[in-house]
Amino acid sequence: MTRLYVLGCSFSNYAWPTWADMLGLEFDEYENWAFPGLGNRAIAERVAEIHAKNKLTKDDTVIIQWTSHLRHDWHATDARHQDNAGWKTSGSLFNYINQEIFDEKWIKTFWSETSYIMHTFNNILLTQEFLNGIGCNWRMTSMGYINKMNSDYPDGEHGEQTSDINIWESQPNLQVYKKIFDDETKWIKPVGTFAWNHESKPYKFKSMQDKSVFAIDRHPTIQQHKDYLDKHVLPSLGISQKQTKKTNYWIDTINKLYETCHKDFDLFCANIEDKISNRNNYYRGF
Repeated sequence: MTRLYVLGCSFSNYAWPTWADMLGLEFDEYENWAFPGLGNRAIAERVAEIHAKNKLTKDDTVIIQWTSHLRHDWHATDARHQDNAGWKTSGSLFNYINQEIFDEKWIKTFWSETSYIMHTFNNILLTQEFLNGIGCNWRMTSMGYINKMNSDYPDGEHGEQTSDINIWESQPNLQVYKKIFDDETKWIKPVGTFAWNHESKPYKFKSMQDKSVFAIDRHPTIQQHKDYLDKHVLPSLGISQKQTKKTNYWIDTINKLYETCHKDFDLFCANIEDKISNRNNYYRGF
């Protein structure tokens, strides 16, 4: 029995099938624990939750897609959030969605970019040592290049872009963490970086804030997810894709729906839910 667990943010679990969903077709059991907006603390803690619930073994495959350091994870299960319990992260601290929660006073009191980079490195290091202790087959990737603080994110629309910087040069005291990247066989090229430099065009939708404006969706298109799987994920794992029929159906269906959705994201998503079912993309865990 082969089991695959994938963790990450919306670059691994989104409105349309991702590289993770396509890879999951090759395993007997597949659970996608990625979820839009999650930060690196939530991703790391959910690895522990998976082990607590499913007892990871040396026969399992775990792939973790780390995200931006610009996210603050917090979890709630009490009555205030009974209808929506779970991790409450909604992307970057500086996203317009989060402006009321992380206001100017909060930023001045709690925010330190170097500290949040350190938090990310600690989460990665602890997770690596944990998975090595189990002996499972694990890989890691990321949204953008972590050592560049995700400065390769194409724009600042969602509050994810930072200044172009090399963390090892700007913060030499953090070089003690360079070892987490030493084993290149365990790291897969960042999925976001791959998509942002892909020869094909990204999807465009009417802006959530202004419907008269079309905004680029920086998430990989379904074809970019497939190419990323073929060029980077499968070679890293040393396997080939055999379940191509369903993947090709997904790609054909999504492409047709995109052409007929009139750049309306909500309509696009609703049509996807209608045409593609049982994708295991719901929120998992506490």
